[in-house]
Amino acid sequence: MLYEAYIKNLELIRATYISITTLELSVPLDRANDVFDDSPIIAETLDLLDTRLKAIPLLKETIVNFQIYSDKDLSDDRIKKIRDCRWIVEVTKLPKKVWISINDRVEFDNKEDCEAYDEEWHRREWQREQEQEAEWWTEEYYRRRRDPYWKNNSDYN
Repeated sequence: MLYEAYIKNLELIRATYISITTLELSVPLDRANDVFDDSPIIAETLDLLDTRLKAIPLLKETIVNFQIYSDKDLSDDRIKKIRDCRWIVEVTKLPKKVWISINDRVEFDNKEDCEAYDEEWHRREWQREQEQEAEWWTEEYYRRRRDPYWKNNSDYN
């Protein structure tokens, strides 16, 4: 099922670009998996999209560019279905996604490990700051104890 906004975009393209002959659609990584899902809703959506695109009079070529990490993200059946619509399928292989720690020292291949590392880093930073503050107050306490003016502040009253 196409969202209403997508349908309006297609109508806007059809109304605005009367002599358009080539349309390139870029499918970002987070949506590529939806397209390769084997549900009947996706097949119906592709048919609806194909019908809408055929309504653009001079459109000769539709290029669909998928962004993926690996070939295992591709579904041969879905690629065939897209090609049956006479669309050109392009695939852009993205570099492997990495998550970088908050201190820019460690790379992770998944978000959960990176977040766990960042939480531990924050906890240790907080602990280090607490220890520094406690040390400072201890030093301040002993400095005041040695200060003759601090001991007898009745001279200032």
